[in-house]
Amino acid sequence: MKILALVSVLLLVMVLLGSPALAEVTGLHPEIVRFQGDDGQMLAGDFWKPEGKGPFPTLIWNHGSFVPGTPGGNEQKMLGKHEPLAKLYTKHGYAIFFPSRHGHIESPDYTGDMLEHYQELKSRHDTIALHEFWNLDVQAAIRYIRSRPDVDAKRLVVTGFSYGGIQTLLTAEHGSGMQAAICFSPGAMSWNNGKVRKRLLQAVRGATIPIFLLQAENDYTVGPSELFGPELSEKGPPNFSKIYPPYGTSHGEAHGGFAMNGEDIWGADVLNFLNRVLAKPDGRTAHTFGS
Repeated sequence: MKILALVSVLLLVMVLLGSPALAEVTGLHPEIVRFQGDDGQMLAGDFWKPEGKGPFPTLIWNHGSFVPGTPGGNEQKMLGKHEPLAKLYTKHGYAIFFPSRHGHIESPDYTGDMLEHYQELKSRHDTIALHEFWNLDVQAAIRYIRSRPDVDAKRLVVTGFSYGGIQTLLTAEHGSGMQAAICFSPGAMSWNNGKVRKRLLQAVRGATIPIFLLQAENDYTVGPSELFGPELSEKGPPNFSKIYPPYGTSHGEAHGGFAMNGEDIWGADVLNFLNRVLAKPDGRTAHTFGS
């Protein structure tokens, strides 16, 4: 038991020091980082990049509304969930950043005035205002990623699924220095909320950057694709929407599983979209549709 405990501690230390154990197995080099939220709290994230010095075109991933974690010891779980996406993007010359919003995984809860405001919004059940409030963490992540010398600040893409898909559309509306947005199942689990539908439609119409919207056919609902798809078509290329064949055996698998682990299905399409909205990564060969 003592030996197992010692091994666990050593693995955690290796993660914190740049995950050499993971890198040895996968060839990836994740970095656990901290970035400052608007309340001064240091939020957590993991940054993955290809070999070389960069600067690299970079994606910023917005997670869904999963069960909040307790800061301390969640790094390995976090890295494991993110590894499939990191493999896809780093293989083709892109870096990817997975920030955690307040109260998730390794990020602490709100403090001070922000905590009071958050509690007020929750007590009013003001879903739209809450999403706008949560977007402050996305903007903090963007500020951090733009400050890194190994990131090409002129080639940034925002992406995410579910609640993170909502954050992706809100960010697309703001612009925020992004060049494009890749959005999985935005608001599919909140689709019965008419206010959410209305606000997201406003975001799609007001978006200042190209959007690629993706869903599996057996998601909780394909309402987002049915409502926003025609809007994206009207905007014209490279805006794009696609409903893919059923994924997995449940709505949950078709929702989060499709976004986090379905890269063999949608990867070529996403890479082709990236090639259309960004300059190709130096020295890399990217996929095209159907490859």
